[in-house]
Amino acid sequence: MTALEKLRFVRGVIFEAIVSTYTPDGRPNAAPMGVVSDDMRHLAISPFTTTQTFTNLKRGGCAVVNFVADASTFYKTAFKNEGVKSAYGDDFFKRAEVVDAPQLKEVDALLEVSVVKLQEEENRAQVICRIDRWERRTSRFQPYCRGGFAAIEAIIHATRIRMFLAQGSEGEARRLMELVEYYQQLIARVAPDSEYSSIIEDVIARIDVWKEKSSLKESSFV
Repeated sequence: MTALEKLRFVRGVIFEAIVSTYTPDGRPNAAPMGVVSDDMRHLAISPFTTTQTFTNLKRGGCAVVNFVADASTFYKTAFKNEGVKSAYGDDFFKRAEVVDAPQLKEVDALLEVSVVKLQEEENRAQVICRIDRWERRTSRFQPYCRGGFAAIEAIIHATRIRMFLAQGSEGEARRLMELVEYYQQLIARVAPDSEYSSIIEDVIARIDVWKEKSSLKESSFV
């Protein structure tokens, strides 16, 4: 079993992490970023070529991929250069054990990785990394995928759509249907051919049935 399998990764599904690297002058940098594996042995990171993370990966050739469930950590690392209160300081990090990169001190799991292939495109790069070390600190750790959130939101909205259609509140139902369609597109992008795909397809099929029944019900009153 590979490290990614032990961390409950799913092939082809994008999981959200915080990638930490050193700048050329040795300062730690961290940024939220999606990561994915196509072979369950390597990890792909796709940073924009204008970002500090890309510069650091290209120069240093390594990083730590940190997994956390704390939203405030994502917030601090995403907007660290835009005046976020209590943005991270040096005590936010410690040096990784194997690669020359910083890691977050408070994590649920992490991967220390080294770049094996870097391909620059117009706006983004495709950075393929091997896994040099992994660690899981929470026994029930599950990497976060936006597809799971989207599926849950779609299910919740669907229960309300059914109620609104039954009540004849078409405007409210339509607004929520648009959100469900957005979640379907999101899942198709970050978790294609996954359990989340099956869930959203079933939810939309149910909504279509409710819409048809609602239309038939309305016509009976004409």
